[in-house]
Amino acid sequence: FLLGKNINNIVEDDYMWIEVTQCKYGDKGEAVKNLQMKVSQLSEHYLEEIQKHSMDKYGNFDGVFGKGMIETLKEIQTEAGLLVTGECDQDTVDLLNNNVAVLKGIINKAVEVLDISSIIE
Repeated sequence: FLLGKNINNIVEDDYMWIEVTQCKYGDKGEAVKNLQMKVSQLSEHYLEEIQKHSMDKYGNFDGVFGKGMIETLKEIQTEAGLLVTGECDQDTVDLLNNNVAVLKGIINKAVEVLDISSIIE
């Protein structure tokens, strides 16, 4: 799998290592691209949303903070129990820069307590 690959390049290319910073509606550039990359990782649902409003037909992030991103952030903020602003404010930045495993548990409600009583019987 890693034959011929530099492990440092693989890690650098992985979006989960990208840090999100505060940005707002109308902003353009790398900070917005980082936000788009990070949000697209959260789930298949959010990837589909980002593809609709923040990617071109070639799969490139457009780096523009538009109305679609506001709606997506509102959804994420609601699921995470944050103040729903639609902005990439400090609380949202902290959430997105959190450990990916913890983040996926919060956003996707993926962490569940297993009931093993039926298995034991």
